[in-house]
Amino acid sequence: MPERHDRLTSVWLGLGCVAFSLAFACAAPFAGLGASAALLMGLRPMVAAVVLGWAANQAVGFGFLNYPVDGHSLAWGLALGLSAIGAGLAAHAIRTVQPVALCAAAAVLAAFLAQQGTVFAASLILPSHPDAFAPEVIAGLFVTNLLGFA
Repeated sequence: MPERHDRLTSVWLGLGCVAFSLAFACAAPFAGLGASAALLMGLRPMVAAVVLGWAANQAVGFGFLNYPVDGHSLAWGLALGLSAIGAGLAAHAIRTVQPVALCAAAAVLAAFLAQQGTVFAASLILPSHPDAFAPEVIAGLFVTNLLGFA
């Protein structure tokens, strides 16, 4: 039964990532996805669900939103995949925090910090917009990830 639950959860999380990708283009809630998956699944199914969500986001981006197929876009896609996995791992590492409400809040925060930290590290190497880490942009991404987590 847990395997069936994990598969259904992965599908729902993947579909949620598709919906957010279509609605917000490049602002898929990878931290929210990672935190949700970490709290609902074991380690391996969580990583699989996060990778599925990332792959769905990339399929929407390159298949429907006309992301350019060049070295920078592909490198950013890989960086986002790594950031999504990092978000899930960060949330998974603290999933035993009690009470449950504190665990959920800590998981989302840890996932967001890990995900954005990975993206920031990638921005030191890959081209990015100068305002990508402006406070209002980060705040908007945090709200998007909270919605994705919910």
